[in-house]
Amino acid sequence: MKMKFNYRFIRGLAFLMLSVGIVYLPISCAFNSCSGKTGDVIDFPNSRTLRLLNREQAVEIITVDQTDHYFDQVSALDMSLQLRRAYPPETSRQAILSDYFNLLKSDVADFTPKEKTLTAEVFGAAFDACNSLGSNLLPKEINIVKSKGLPYGDGVFYTRDNTIVIPSNELKTANKAELIKTMLHELGHIYTRTHVAKKAALYAVLGFKKLENTHLLMNDSLYQRLLLNPDGVNFTWVTALTMADGKNVMAIPLIYSNEYQFTSKKKSYMDYLSWNYFEARNTVRGVELLTNNRLQTTLQTKDLPGLFKEKLNTDYVIHPDEIFADNFALLTGSCGRTDSIPAISAQGKSALDQLEIIIKN
Repeated sequence: MKMKFNYRFIRGLAFLMLSVGIVYLPISCAFNSCSGKTGDVIDFPNSRTLRLLNREQAVEIITVDQTDHYFDQVSALDMSLQLRRAYPPETSRQAILSDYFNLLKSDVADFTPKEKTLTAEVFGAAFDACNSLGSNLLPKEINIVKSKGLPYGDGVFYTRDNTIVIPSNELKTANKAELIKTMLHELGHIYTRTHVAKKAALYAVLGFKKLENTHLLMNDSLYQRLLLNPDGVNFTWVTALTMADGKNVMAIPLIYSNEYQFTSKKKSYMDYLSWNYFEARNTVRGVELLTNNRLQTTLQTKDLPGLFKEKLNTDYVIHPDEIFADNFALLTGSCGRTDSIPAISAQGKSALDQLEIIIKN
């Protein structure tokens, strides 16, 4: 999930990405404008197709996730916050899920002619940028859905399977250069989703490894408040951190609600969101996430974003896939010329070089 306004609840950061290397060429594609059930299809070189889904098509796929199985894992609290509605404790998860599906279906909208043209231009540039690393990085078909912003609010982009969901307010502002940068980030999520065999190696470059065959233990209060990032559903990725006091710990980043239930005092979903790294300690029962007596992280993490930015070119560190997606955008946006990206550290360049080798092989 990426928010154009720097993830209001999480990011106090600027998206490290220049337009360097993104060439605005005439789009060599066939724009087949259709109506009804067929939607709009844009055929690009390398047999790549972009489908701008109309409302009827989007309704059919917006509640389907065959890869990450988001809908099997999203909690009742998470759905309640997106629905902006409190439910009695006895309400079944299935009943809330039904309401949630209705919300998502009511959220999708048709593209206007102007938005179709803008989206075609944006993806023409984005696909050209991705081709700098290879012609087969992405699925042959990418779906685009227009969102009214009902679940998360304005400015929130996210992906599901091979679909990118674009908030309508961002299409209205029509900042083409920023949209290209953001689409490269979202295409990074689709890349890892369709190259599962490379995910562990890519994340390892970023310092993360998967917790395999073990139980992840945490306080019930924290577990009940966990929220899912649709672009990083699996949160069992652990990393080594060196804290400001020199202490070395293993830790996992989590997104969670700062409330136990919906309250009318908070106006938007984003008002509920918190995130942090939690120390992960091996025990005889499994890997335990530590909290203090206020059920907060035991780590002093205020300086972590800066540490990540130095090493991994971003302080958007809520999940390894978000870190990768920012790096994917840097790599493709610079056409693979990492020496052309200013203000990048030697460590950051090394990370990009390693990621590029894995992507190209």
